[in-house]
Amino acid sequence: MQLSVFHTKMLSDQEIWELGKRYVALPNRTVHARADFKAESAEKAQLQLTLDNQPPRHANIIGWPPEKSERKLRAMELASMAALSQPVSPIRPHT
Repeated sequence: MQLSVFHTKMLSDQEIWELGKRYVALPNRTVHARADFKAESAEKAQLQLTLDNQPPRHANIIGWPPEKSERKLRAMELASMAALSQPVSPIRPHT
């Protein structure tokens, strides 16, 4: 299992939402919110962050345990270190 994320350090709020519009909002997917956290948060949750830049600034959080209950605990720990942001209106794909 892996969780797809983007490296957003040094980007403005507008630039981060543009990443979401360009790479996350697909024909069948709308962006309603994002969770911002520091890269170190993955390590604190006993996970690993791997940068692959495909697409640009893309990374994956890996190292999830096989047990569902343990994955949920790690996800909750990661969420507790994140800040939730919502756009003014949902972000839909480019048309």
